[in-house]
Amino acid sequence: MPKETRKPIFRRRTILLIATIFIVVKLSTLIFSNTIIIPPTSPLKPITVYVIDYGLHSRLILPDRPPTLVQYAYGDWEYFALQNRNLLTTLKALLIPTQGTLKREEISNLATLKKTVNAQPRINLLELEVSEEKMLKLRSKLEQRFEENIDTKITYNADRIQFVKDDQEYTILHNSNHQVVEWLQAMGCEVKGIIFLPNFELVSHSKNKALNHT
Repeated sequence: MPKETRKPIFRRRTILLIATIFIVVKLSTLIFSNTIIIPPTSPLKPITVYVIDYGLHSRLILPDRPPTLVQYAYGDWEYFALQNRNLLTTLKALLIPTQGTLKREEISNLATLKKTVNAQPRINLLELEVSEEKMLKLRSKLEQRFEENIDTKITYNADRIQFVKDDQEYTILHNSNHQVVEWLQAMGCEVKGIIFLPNFELVSHSKNKALNHT
């Protein structure tokens, strides 16, 4: 091949390689950047809810009959509920739509929740205040959603941890973190960022305004 022909080909390949590296770096930065949660300002009859950030997955904890709390989580039925955790089920959950599951777990009190979180490294527990009315409305919807497929229920730990199949398919574009974000938004929270991994960070409205003006 003549030298004058090789030069344009080499130049195009170099440009393509640089562009590919730039895109990969940019996407990685977006994926691993923090997802900002902005709780509602001065909610009516505020009540505290909790989010557990496991690094890859997240869970929502809502108050129930005091002092009981209830953890809600969403995931892939085979991997999360049946606990068949191997390379095949992992790849299926990442690459194709699979059967979703909704988890419901009763937690005896806040001290038990914090003890569980503190016993595990790299887990972050976030506390935020929302309107009690909106929290109750969401909890009612989640209980109804759980009951809709109650005939598929499986249980662990003396019936304290329960899973049912869910009508929402599990996909890479709708994983546990996307679902937690939807639940937070239903309670009046604003969420900013690329939602793939949780990397949740709580930011007040005043701090968010300050960041937007810097």
